[in-house]
Amino acid sequence: MDEPAPRPRTRRTGLSYLVIASAAMALALGVAALLTLGTDDPAPAVGAAPSPAVLDTTARFLLALVLVLALSHGLGALLRRLGQPAVVGEMAAGIALGPTIFGALLPGVWHGLFPAAVLGGIDLAAQLGLVVFMFLVGWELDLSTLRPRGHTITAVSFASLAAPFVAGLALALWFFPGFAGTGVSFRAFGPFVGLALAVTALPVLARILEERGRLRTPIGALIVASAAVEDVAAWAMLAVTLALAGLTTALPGGVVLALTAAFVVLMLGAARPGLHRLVHTLERRENAEFALLPLVLVGALAAATATQAIGIHAILGAFLFGVIMPRHTRTSETLATRIRSFTMAALLPLFFAAAGMHVSIGGVGSTAAAWVAPLALVVTAMLTKLLGAGIAARATGLGRRDAYRVGVLMNCRGLTGIVIADVGLQRGVIDERMFTVLVLTALVTTAVTVPLLALAGPFGSRPGRSGGAAGPVPAVPEPVPARTVATSER
Repeated sequence: MDEPAPRPRTRRTGLSYLVIASAAMALALGVAALLTLGTDDPAPAVGAAPSPAVLDTTARFLLALVLVLALSHGLGALLRRLGQPAVVGEMAAGIALGPTIFGALLPGVWHGLFPAAVLGGIDLAAQLGLVVFMFLVGWELDLSTLRPRGHTITAVSFASLAAPFVAGLALALWFFPGFAGTGVSFRAFGPFVGLALAVTALPVLARILEERGRLRTPIGALIVASAAVEDVAAWAMLAVTLALAGLTTALPGGVVLALTAAFVVLMLGAARPGLHRLVHTLERRENAEFALLPLVLVGALAAATATQAIGIHAILGAFLFGVIMPRHTRTSETLATRIRSFTMAALLPLFFAAAGMHVSIGGVGSTAAAWVAPLALVVTAMLTKLLGAGIAARATGLGRRDAYRVGVLMNCRGLTGIVIADVGLQRGVIDERMFTVLVLTALVTTAVTVPLLALAGPFGSRPGRSGGAAGPVPAVPEPVPARTVATSER
């Protein structure tokens, strides 16, 4: 009789990782503290050579990377042990490294570790990570899942987008006088706030479903497909909003829209079939992924450059290039895994850190009255998603519990919410206080997803039938082990 396979030591591995991350953070903070020594020394005499820096800019940048990666992955591992998605810890790490916590507790060390040159390097690396991540989101978006139960998917995605968008427009009237960017009209600010409340973090909810073995079930496929339709519509609306607002280019809004439409037609009509032929040709060669990897990255960056130059945003070009990439082949899966591993491990933590540098919780206000509007926005964002998506799911035949699960998972904003906020801050649509409110909204709505989902109890053994009749559902593959699902935790 065969011996049972040993259980993986996930707890011991998690604790070991936390110890290593803590040691790395302690080392980085210790070296950073040395950078501040001597800052109170008198200035050198006129004509005297300045004292040599303890570390040059490159060394400081590398030291900052050590701290960012250690804290991000350390908190991510800790939150994962507590049943939360790792992205919650990584988002919290970005805020902790910013001026709100680290900068307030150790201002000298913070300024020594993050001078202007280092912050500029982190910002540029963060934008690269954001572009590559959006390319992966587009690549992992399987449009074939949209065919089954099209009426339910349409209803859920529309309600999940429309309800928070309209509520966001209404709340924007309240926020506009004090939270809009300088010189920005309500025509840009209002729709942007609505979109920030309307997005859903497709990769995060897919990961949550995967961990529960429900990703490939009818209810899981329904939720993922609804989130995919909603996010595609939200990105399209964002492009139109930025174009019409005239915040990204000197070109008229109509010209930007025309160029955007031409770019989409070019990508779908010419680039997509060309990519498919190229991938299928190279797959017949040995080590095809090594030939395709640079071509894929160059294509994604070129598409991002094109949309940035048009006047919308680089992430939209990267996302569209990911959508037209071939999928479900051995080479494409290998490439996606390689790109995803480095992006999630190194580039995205830098994006969270860069975002955290602009989060100023104290800047929102120090009195209870100052937090009434931000709290109202968080509550509104949650209720409109829960009710909009949940009621639509129930109206199209899902049982009460499954309809509730749809609303809870569609409420998860994760990294997608921070991406929208970052776009608004870059384009001057919102100020740093509004950016802080939107980042906190993304963090809160992501953190409450797992606890709220637990209130519905475990998923039933008959998917789509919990809490009431759900109507006919399409046949789908059985749940697969988590390691075989190509999706991120964000």
